[in-house]
Amino acid sequence: MSHYQALLDELQVQAAAIRESGSVAPVGIWIEVYTPGGRKVAYARLKGKNGIPGDATKKSQGIGKVDGNAHRDCCDRDNRRNSLQEIERRVALLLQWQSDQIWQPDAGTSGEKH
Repeated sequence: MSHYQALLDELQVQAAAIRESGSVAPVGIWIEVYTPGGRKVAYARLKGKNGIPGDATKKSQGIGKVDGNAHRDCCDRDNRRNSLQEIERRVALLLQWQSDQIWQPDAGTSGEKH
């Protein structure tokens, strides 16, 4: 097995472990923290470029106080999504490196530079 294949296999194992650890936030959804009306308590809400999953007409959905259970759950989902996107980026890079051929001198040349 090549070194590239071993790295690809390891990334697939990491991605599977992330998916098994819980649900993943959809792409295009993020968490916004705000303090309404000058209150001292910060709240969080989900924001979506194309609406919130389950109700595309809503652009945001409150998820309660910062550091509450719902907020922590959403942060975990967001972290899983970001980790999976990073793994996908690394896999694409490895596949590109694997397919790109590095120049090798011909058997009949001395390897001189031109």
